[in-house]
Amino acid sequence: MAKEQIIVTEPHTDLAWAAVIRALRQFGGYNSVVFDDPVITAVIKAGPWGGWTGLCSKTEVELEYSVKTEFKNLYDHFSRFKESLPFGALPGAFGFGSNGYAPHPYLVETGICLSSSLKKKLSDFCKINSVFAHKDRRTGPPESKGHDPIGNESKNYR
Repeated sequence: MAKEQIIVTEPHTDLAWAAVIRALRQFGGYNSVVFDDPVITAVIKAGPWGGWTGLCSKTEVELEYSVKTEFKNLYDHFSRFKESLPFGALPGAFGFGSNGYAPHPYLVETGICLSSSLKKKLSDFCKINSVFAHKDRRTGPPESKGHDPIGNESKNYR
């Protein structure tokens, strides 16, 4: 008979996991992200998944059964050190380009209340690293109008 593992989690752990899944679906493994909760960043960096791109490559079944359990256990551990954890971007696959260009990361809001000192650290980090504070990647930086090679009107290109 298999031993069932029981995990007691706080509401923050569930909010954090929901934010990870939402970011995974919204931005995927190609885009870099910054979570407004530094514990999530620490967990993803420390976890056995290979960072953000590795986590994004997991199947729905793996996410629901093995990754979720490990994530929540690590989150409970790292949350004890929340005030001392640094904010940081989790690089997506586009962040590893050999052209020297690293796209700006997207801010992922979790809904978890931050202390005033953490809010200040997050604000400073976002300013220094040009983090896109858009909830939807389609409303990211302004698009440039380019010349259409076949003579149609100018269109927006990504």
